[in-house]
Amino acid sequence: MVAPSPVEDAEDLFEIRIVLESATAKRAAKRAAQQSNGEVPDERWRTIRKEINEILDAGDIVIGEERYDDLAVLNMRFHFAIAELSGSLSFVSLLRQISGKIEWLYSLNVTRRGPQAWPEHRDIIAAIDAGQERRPR
Repeated sequence: MVAPSPVEDAEDLFEIRIVLESATAKRAAKRAAQQSNGEVPDERWRTIRKEINEILDAGDIVIGEERYDDLAVLNMRFHFAIAELSGSLSFVSLLRQISGKIEWLYSLNVTRRGPQAWPEHRDIIAAIDAGQERRPR
């Protein structure tokens, strides 16, 4: 048996991350639609949603101050909060299992990609807030 290379491991982790983060966002969007449809408001939902705004604002500050290394931690906090919005304990648990490796991979590219990628987080939460389960084409 041949051990996979570090590059292959990284590619696999990115694929897993994309699938997991997409699934959590889709589930969170479904729950957001339920929240806005007049069902009983969920106080925990509102607390997490407020926390997401604080994470996004902190990321904007970090970028403005060019402290890009701090973005890796904020990125993971953002995606954990989305997983919590999803209401799925399985998603939260899976994300926890791979979070250290994902944070490490993110940190390798954060200086170059971070400032361009961070605004995408606002697009993600806007789609969730709109109850948009699928990415527009």
